[in-house]
Amino acid sequence: MTTLPEAMRRELAGLEAELASDPRFQKATRLRELLVLYGEPVGPLASASPSPARAARPHTSDPGRTAALEAVRQMLKTSGEPVRTSFLYDLLPDDVRSKIGGKEPASNLSAMLSKSPWFKSHGRRGWTLADEGDEPDATPATADDFDDLLGREEEEGI
Repeated sequence: MTTLPEAMRRELAGLEAELASDPRFQKATRLRELLVLYGEPVGPLASASPSPARAARPHTSDPGRTAALEAVRQMLKTSGEPVRTSFLYDLLPDDVRSKIGGKEPASNLSAMLSKSPWFKSHGRRGWTLADEGDEPDATPATADDFDDLLGREEEEGI
């Protein structure tokens, strides 16, 4: 007798195989990859309208966040192996640590690292810099870059 989880896995595998051949799904996959390169959070499903909490609080560049990420980046440049979040947090200068905030600032640091394309999580072992091939290009993207990535043909006269 098949259990419910087995039936669900089989159904999910069938749907994923069907979706993989759909050009719209392929396009959505590529767009998600681009959003990740731009450091934007990507959830499991996209919503047509932002949630009220997200709409009420637009994302702004936080100098404290930037300073913390840059400090961790510098620390990880000299480490050849994963470094635990708690250790990274302890090594941050006091002025940077104070800008992270929250009841659990080390957890907040971990959340910041997980949302950044510059870092790669190794679970409980810690963090490393993302592989060279994973690092986003500092060159601003153009419309032509998106066309190439999405597999669009160049249209004449536009």
